[in-house]
Amino acid sequence: MLFFPAALLYSELLLRAFDSDSKFFTSALLRIGFFSLAAGFAIYVLLELIPWPKLSRLLGGVLILAGTVYICTQYCCKSFFGNYFAVGYMGQVAGGVVGDFAGTMFTVIKNAISFILLAMIPLIGYLLIRIRFF
Repeated sequence: MLFFPAALLYSELLLRAFDSDSKFFTSALLRIGFFSLAAGFAIYVLLELIPWPKLSRLLGGVLILAGTVYICTQYCCKSFFGNYFAVGYMGQVAGGVVGDFAGTMFTVIKNAISFILLAMIPLIGYLLIRIRFF
């Protein structure tokens, strides 16, 4: 029950800790905490409403994986372009980025490898919990 709020809070705080343009300790931490609690509990409740446990666990893993990919993408965009981008905009320019910045993309990922590895902790934790208890 506490995994999804904790995973969201961890991901938000990780992104905030690696963002050199913003101060870590501001009033936004309170909003981040409340958002993580609310969104995490909402995800938990929605997954618990699914009557098939295997499907629920699979969707939980897919959500954690999608969140990990999203947060890593946001960090890489911020580190290279200096901005965070909306999902719709990233989808629109994805083809151009792959074509125009293919060589640079690997350099950005190489420079962000520590963030990417730390961002995978909730996914690894989810998989370990599911394997261990189910």
